[in-house]
Amino acid sequence: MRKRLIVANLLTVFCLSFNLAAKGAEPPRIVSWSNSKTENRDAFLQVKPGESITFTVETEGGHGYQWKIDTNIRKGPLGPAGSRYRRRSKQYQWREYEVRKAATGKSFTWTVPDGNGIWKIQARATSRAHERHTQNVISNCAKYWKKDKKEEWAEWMKDALTPSQARAEWIVSTSLVKVKPGESIAKAIDSLPADGGIVKLLPGTHIVKGTITIKRNNLAIVGPRAAIVIHDTKQTARFARGNSGVPGGVTAANCFEVSRGGYHDITFRGFTTSSTYKSSFCAIFAADEVLNFTVDDIRNDSVGVRSLVVVRSDQQKPRYSRNIFIRNNVSRTCGGGLSVCFAENVHWVDNRGHSRIDLNRNLTHAFVYGNCVDKNARRAFCVRGHGAVYAHIYNNVLVGGMAGVYNDGLTNCIIENNTISGVTMKKCYGGIYISPQTPRLNNIYRNNRIYNCIRGVYT
Repeated sequence: MRKRLIVANLLTVFCLSFNLAAKGAEPPRIVSWSNSKTENRDAFLQVKPGESITFTVETEGGHGYQWKIDTNIRKGPLGPAGSRYRRRSKQYQWREYEVRKAATGKSFTWTVPDGNGIWKIQARATSRAHERHTQNVISNCAKYWKKDKKEEWAEWMKDALTPSQARAEWIVSTSLVKVKPGESIAKAIDSLPADGGIVKLLPGTHIVKGTITIKRNNLAIVGPRAAIVIHDTKQTARFARGNSGVPGGVTAANCFEVSRGGYHDITFRGFTTSSTYKSSFCAIFAADEVLNFTVDDIRNDSVGVRSLVVVRSDQQKPRYSRNIFIRNNVSRTCGGGLSVCFAENVHWVDNRGHSRIDLNRNLTHAFVYGNCVDKNARRAFCVRGHGAVYAHIYNNVLVGGMAGVYNDGLTNCIIENNTISGVTMKKCYGGIYISPQTPRLNNIYRNNRIYNCIRGVYT
């Protein structure tokens, strides 16, 4: 007889009726964008101090705009090694944003500050219906989450609830290096000044043999879809020292590796990735102890890569990451999981076609919104909640695998408005599988649609 699972203080609401966002809450869509410097849709610009640039967006269904400038990066260590929650440490301060409240129109003119640097200019389109919907979601979560940090996590949630279709972003820098196919991406990174800059991959095939190790701040590696990065390595096995030098790390050589060391403001955006191997434990983008790490709008065509993105740390000597943004990426094959552990404020938003989303362990405030996981390997879970406090898994489409949502380590989490189907193999668990390794507290399951599964909810 199967051992009975005892779950202490598990607040569970199972409602299999389907109740998505209220009609009219659909966010606006940005249909075009441009800048006065290139007069086209180019989103990666080299600028000069004192130069003025006007950014413009056009929308459908919106009534207002919010413009935001990534303006000031205050340097400092991420806190003592091994500390679990270092977010309030006085040793450092996080990135600041300058919000131009006066800039509410579809255009915004900005003057490049004196000195060298790299900036992100962000535009968000808003509608009254979507603003009301966002506030309702935040209010519902506030009933169960800690009140003393509401202002902080509510801002994170508001950001996560703004989908890709309502966003436009330009990355501008005083330093930009273009990389042609056949040229070294690593050398281009090294050629940037200490203030950082942009490495722009030109269309064509870029072969990466082994690993590109990143040990610097304020870096954006970008390119169009026609720029294809192919990871070529024979080091695909498990159980050896990782590139970050952390014992017990994954052996496989990752394509891009941000080393442990508290590096900040690293962005990958726009290009296509692939590999020469058919199976591996490799990741395309990997990081340890990183602040403000973004993987956005990447198309993954690799069959053999295990993870498109992995942010992790050594379990024996963990160092924590913060502000991880994994948005609008597409995997066209069964490769390409998205895994994060030892981090706070993690966003999985609008990703499509991936094999799994892994809330691995020691996470606080994780937001899993609007993803479609339908390239699931036979033995994988669409979403695994292995270890997170204050997670919101909302409005995702989860197809196939061993379970739609596998909860073996979530506390104070809300799983709602998801569509789960296709969990049909004989050894599958069901649409939602609850199997805590230790007692889990205060989890809510509501308004999930589960159909065509071997079981609905299984504990």
